[in-house]
Amino acid sequence: MNAAFLDIESLSKRFGGLTVLTDVNLVIPQGGIFGLIGPNGAGKTTLFNLMTGILGPDTGRVRFRGEALSGMPPHQVTRRGLSRTFQNIRLFKEMTLIENVIVGMHGRLGYSVFDAVRRSANFRRVEESARARAHELLTWVSLAEKAGELAGNLSYGDQRKLELARALAAEPALLLLDEPVAGMNTAEKFELMNEIRQIAARGYTVLLIDHDMKFVMGLCQRIAVLNFGRIIAEGTGDEIRRHPDVIEAYLGRDDEEDEAVPQGAMP
Repeated sequence: MNAAFLDIESLSKRFGGLTVLTDVNLVIPQGGIFGLIGPNGAGKTTLFNLMTGILGPDTGRVRFRGEALSGMPPHQVTRRGLSRTFQNIRLFKEMTLIENVIVGMHGRLGYSVFDAVRRSANFRRVEESARARAHELLTWVSLAEKAGELAGNLSYGDQRKLELARALAAEPALLLLDEPVAGMNTAEKFELMNEIRQIAARGYTVLLIDHDMKFVMGLCQRIAVLNFGRIIAEGTGDEIRRHPDVIEAYLGRDDEEDEAVPQGAMP
């Protein structure tokens, strides 16, 4: 296991007079599922945006497999092996499921504009391979039987799963999931939990952020806690549960929106 697969060093971000992240340091190891929890407004999505090039830091840097990512535009970050989903679903709803997944492969399809215009043998070969891979990814998230349907006709939970398949289409080494179960009911959360476990078992490293503490603790081997823009704790689920700063800042509140996962899913 590489202890410095993703290395976040002294990362800070301000928007005008508002400091959103302050001197965040975090190391994500290669392999397995790492979680980042914290209340709404803690800075979780801002941290993802800094990792993936949507935002630039005021101080600090992000290094992935030894290479500094800070300052790279998002498409270059994706080519380095990071792919993400978004808290707000960003599908092409007038396209089919399989077309949405193929869109996620656009940076890796090996044909030229000339090939596409002429529909050359190389274009047809790549397109056939892309459709086969897209169908496989839809199978991973239990959507293969709906591959030809329009994305806009999916249930909310299935749209979340389609976003996951599209993120996987970029063939990432590190998969970033931004509140993947937001808006899902308990059964949908439990199903997605199992699918994320299977994705990690295939060799992907997963980093997910969420405010649903029960979901994260039921899934992740290690967890960091972000509060008011600072990392206040890191450890296993048991260590996080017992950490006094976490109890005071997060676990002690009565958060009715964090639904419990089905009995037996928690460690």
